[in-house]
Amino acid sequence: MAIVDKLPYAAGASWDPESGCLSDTREALIDGIMDWIRGASASDGAEILCLTGVAGSGKSAIAHTIARRCHEEGILASSFFFNREFEERNRPDKLLSTIARDLAARYPDTCIQLSSILKADPSLATASLSRQFASLIAEPCRRQTFDNSAVFVLDALDE
Repeated sequence: MAIVDKLPYAAGASWDPESGCLSDTREALIDGIMDWIRGASASDGAEILCLTGVAGSGKSAIAHTIARRCHEEGILASSFFFNREFEERNRPDKLLSTIARDLAARYPDTCIQLSSILKADPSLATASLSRQFASLIAEPCRRQTFDNSAVFVLDALDE
């Protein structure tokens, strides 16, 4: 995993239990999203849920809560919470390399694949987002056998 560990990583970008919804709030919405996630695992393709709303409507709290629940259920592959206040988390340049490292840590076969990919092309560590996505995320995920859902939570992409 040593070569994978050299990929840029945005420390602190993962979900935070302190940033989730308050107890007994948004339960119907969160339960609905979790039911959707569980249902998506039965499909053959990728599913995307986009939570939208005005600024300050609680989207980030919901996203943190969903990430926590997915982590507890063992289906969270990676989460990334952009935040304009933190240098590591206010630009997209570390997004895909952070997700790739999370995948490598969670799935040993993916770690082996990523190591081979990076040995063959070390420039991927700082390549364009499109090249990184194709080589570090899409290709390893296509080759990975997932026993259940693999959930990626991305928040505040507009920051």
